[in-house]
Amino acid sequence: NNPFDMTMLEKGYDEKAILDEYGIDQDSIIFSCIGRIKESKGVKFIVESFLRNKNERSVLLVFGHGDPGSGYEQECREAASSDPRIRLMGEERDIAKVYRISDYIVRGDPWHLIGRTVFEGLYSGCDVILPGASTDLDGNPDLKEFSPKVHLYPARNQQALSEIIGGLTGKIKNRKFRSNVEDYVDRFDKFIRKLVS
Repeated sequence: NNPFDMTMLEKGYDEKAILDEYGIDQDSIIFSCIGRIKESKGVKFIVESFLRNKNERSVLLVFGHGDPGSGYEQECREAASSDPRIRLMGEERDIAKVYRISDYIVRGDPWHLIGRTVFEGLYSGCDVILPGASTDLDGNPDLKEFSPKVHLYPARNQQALSEIIGGLTGKIKNRKFRSNVEDYVDRFDKFIRKLVS
């Protein structure tokens, strides 16, 4: 797997200060969608699925921007406008702040994809919600290691995603901030030594 190190979140980021900055209550259950706001990422699908969830403590934060002139970001804003729990936050330069306050990272891809946000979320102690099936989990040892923190649903199935979001009613507690950099460097060194020997 790629190198990930989210251990800086333990001491370098104050959760309460970030929540205050974003204007979010401390007891909110935070679902975050991170990246480009485009149809292929399923942002509108995530918004519409979230709208079906009636838990007043749940908040959906969407970080990123759409492609200029596409109109898709505006569609997402219009879909979200009826619910104050959904907030399109724009770009966040220090994305680590998002991982520090998020309980769940949500992806809405049209099929099972593992992007950087999945592992950054997991290494930050978040749970992740993504399209896929148990066979996808079994086929990826890096992801399977985190299986209790991975919530899978059939791709673009609004009912299924809504049920997962509605069923996650607790904040993530006792989170562990992790790194795989040491292991990555060790394996990379072994690979290089094998090539030159």
